[in-house]
Amino acid sequence: MAFGTDRAEKRAIALGAAAAVGFLTSRMKNKLGAVIGAGPDRRAFPPRAGRDHLRAMLSVIGSTVGAEGAGRTDLGALLDDVAGRCRRRGFVCVIADFLPPPDTWSRQLGALAQRHDVLAIEIVDRRELDLPAVGTLSFVDPATGLRRDVHITDKVRARYAEAAAAQRAAIRTAILATGARHLQLRTDDDWLIAVIRHVREMRRRPVMLPAGAAS
Repeated sequence: MAFGTDRAEKRAIALGAAAAVGFLTSRMKNKLGAVIGAGPDRRAFPPRAGRDHLRAMLSVIGSTVGAEGAGRTDLGALLDDVAGRCRRRGFVCVIADFLPPPDTWSRQLGALAQRHDVLAIEIVDRRELDLPAVGTLSFVDPATGLRRDVHITDKVRARYAEAAAAQRAAIRTAILATGARHLQLRTDDDWLIAVIRHVREMRRRPVMLPAGAAS
């Protein structure tokens, strides 16, 4: 998430989305909690009401450092953690880039969506969708530190864009198949307006439970 080539890094958009959703829902005197993960590190806040509690959570999100070289964040395990803490039916917002393969997190997301109203916010930077024509680029996997130099040709750019579009389509399909709602936010777009509009629409719509789910 410590990546961005436009107005902000993805983690800044994630923080802004958490703040927007948090303040919009806290106006209804709801209790808010959070599970925050970066690599192997995890921090949890039990559900509580109040703006001070929300600000404390946002402060931790904003100060969480990248886990470069420490290994990938296990999104599926984080979702299991959330499920274990949410004893009563409620609203769950998952903010991530969802780049790990869907089969590592879709089952856990589906289990959450069976019991809760779930909004999955996908954070995207445009350079994850297309490559610039700049000659040679060095790519580094932040989770492992693996580096690879790639000469960027028109053919490479076309193949990359095709693969990236297929990846994002697979992510959206996997999210929607679980029964969760999906919202994509980009670092080069007006993400705040998109969050506010989506949350307001959620309030007006009836909650649709997946087939077989208990009401």
